[in-house]
Amino acid sequence: MIKHLDISISMLTRKPGQTLTMMKCAEQFNITGYVLFRENASIKIEVEGTHENLNHFLQTCHSLPGLDNSELIPSESSIIKGFRQFSIVDCK
Repeated sequence: MIKHLDISISMLTRKPGQTLTMMKCAEQFNITGYVLFRENASIKIEVEGTHENLNHFLQTCHSLPGLDNSELIPSESSIIKGFRQFSIVDCK
């Protein structure tokens, strides 16, 4: 069963490899959605996939360099948006 997950990260120090790590994880676990890096250093993530695959994605997010795990706040949504791919958006 496909689930939708909204994730907020209040502050992330941008480090090399973070974007590539998220992209590889999404591809490996068949995750669709997007990551939006905002100007204020916060991040908005919306992803869809199976419960198990979303857990793998969350574990990857928790291991990103520059992230304080207390700043990662996931919340499950009942609305499936039907994303077709995974993309990274850098708002500059």
